[in-house]
This record gives sequence, C-alpha cells and structure tokens, in this order.
Amino acid sequence: MTAFNVVRFLVKPGREQEFLDAHRNVEADWPGLKKVNMIKTGERSYCIIGEWADMADLAAAE
Repeated sequence: MTAFNVVRFLVKPGREQEFLDAHRNVEADWPGLKKVNMIKTGERSYCIIGEWADMADLAAAE
C-alpha cells in the first residue's frame, strides 16, 4: 500500500533559494520515494508531501 508523509518547514530569511535547490532532486536520495510535492504555504513556509512505495520504505528512510 502506498504511504505518504508530510513535513512543514519555515526557512530562514534569505535562504529560500538554497532550501529549494537542496530539495530539487530529493527523490534520488531515498529508495522507495516515488514522488515529492513542494508547496509554498506562506512567507518563507513550505510543506513537502512525499509519496512512498510502502510503509517499509518510509520507515527505512527515517
């Protein structure tokens, strides 16, 4: 069964581009991670939603 995780971030002032660049190719870093969606939710705040192949892959990434 597909698993999802959600992580909220508040980025330090002046470091938003650095944050976005660091998360641009995150799928390659974790086996089992199928897709990542980055959502800007406000001033310097973001939410990342990760879609995983299953709970075992999500748990192994922690």
